[in-house]
Amino acid sequence: MGKLYEVSKRDHSDSDALVIVFMSHGEVKPRNNMEYVWVKDDKIPTKELWINFTAERCAGLAGKPKLYFIQACRGLDVDKGVNMSRALRGMAVQTDSIDSTEEYVIPIHADQLVMWASYPGFPAFKSKRKGIQGSVFIHYLAENLKNYANASPRPSLSSILLKVSREVAVLYESDTYDRYNENKQVPYIHSTLLREIYF
Repeated sequence: MGKLYEVSKRDHSDSDALVIVFMSHGEVKPRNNMEYVWVKDDKIPTKELWINFTAERCAGLAGKPKLYFIQACRGLDVDKGVNMSRALRGMAVQTDSIDSTEEYVIPIHADQLVMWASYPGFPAFKSKRKGIQGSVFIHYLAENLKNYANASPRPSLSSILLKVSREVAVLYESDTYDRYNENKQVPYIHSTLLREIYF
């Protein structure tokens, strides 16, 4: 992953964030549950995608969002879904915020968001129907970023990604001729972001 290492050594003082979209094949080793993605003629542990961009290794991006969107399978399990009925009322949630003038020390893995096309252990599907040409996840991600990133009022990235997850999970069902027929997919987010992101 020489290219990612090279990018990590660049001057990022004028950068607001780092975004990496990685599209390949993936697998999980059952013996140790280690996830891998394929690169050219080999495979690497998925952590190699972000390890060079931690606050200690890439000071120019410390305290800045680093976003990774990964289109790769994460296993071979099947998900046929569960029928749901709509709830009448939601639950209100309130959160605290950090004073922007306060000085503080951040953990080396802070300010990262990794969004996978699928939940651990499950495949990531591609399609050629319903206007989708390839990755289902990338289709809904690109569509929502394009449609909502410049909306007024501007939604947060987290609200856009929530919409992506919902659309992949609810609007898509696989159409194959094997055990993966009529399967569901849900994106998976791992986040250590310390603030909301707006475009």
